[in-house]
Amino acid sequence: GLAYGGLGQHANSIAAYKQAISIKPDYAEAYCSMGDVYRRMDQTAEAIAAYKKCINIDPDDADAHYALGRTYEKLKQYAEAIAAFKKFIAIEPTGFVGIYVPRRIGELQKMIELERILDKHRPETREVFLKGQNLLKTGRFEEAVEACKKAIALKPFFAHAYYIMGESYTKLEQYDVAVAVYARMGIHHCQLEQFADAVTVFKKAIAINPDYVYAYWGLGGVYYCLNQYPDALAAYKKYLAIEPTGPWAGDVRELIKKIRNMDKP
Repeated sequence: GLAYGGLGQHANSIAAYKQAISIKPDYAEAYCSMGDVYRRMDQTAEAIAAYKKCINIDPDDADAHYALGRTYEKLKQYAEAIAAFKKFIAIEPTGFVGIYVPRRIGELQKMIELERILDKHRPETREVFLKGQNLLKTGRFEEAVEACKKAIALKPFFAHAYYIMGESYTKLEQYDVAVAVYARMGIHHCQLEQFADAVTVFKKAIAINPDYVYAYWGLGGVYYCLNQYPDALAAYKKYLAIEPTGPWAGDVRELIKKIRNMDKP
């Protein structure tokens, strides 16, 4: 199942996991891995069912709780996502993901409050964004940036507003700012599990500044989530080549070691 998943053959991967489960019905790891495949296929109901089955068999499976939280987050069911993430932290409070999750819980709590506020302001958000889009098309780049900032203030995870702002900064030849904007947009796409879009914008940031280390960090993470390990390895190596003592260098080395160990029998 894992091999088929790495090749993007999702149907074959699901079939293999189901066969494994038919042989060993309490195979918690198979349910969790099958949930991951369903999640990549955007079959969220099936993914949730698989993760919950895994957790019923093994309540201490941290990966299943984390993946369940990410799935709920994708569905914008933020309260359920927070509950799953809290269970993950209780089981695995340290490590690469454990450090990130508490911050993400805080962001989701803000999102719950923001969604409540935005229910009153959604027409305004769209109006401001469309204004920014039109300003970009007509060459009024500085005004487009300001309009996008207003839209993002109303809806911080408004990825399209970041894109328009990045394009505007590029037109203004403020490349350092444009790169940072694209990287931020890539992070938002990752959080929403829009991985193809994340790859596109991280690569756009790198095209503008080939030494922008955080884009390689983000790109490596996306490829890792997609089980595209050779691409993840290349991105992580580039990160270390640029910033060998950076804030995530230790985590990157651990991930590189983990990827290389996958090839060992």
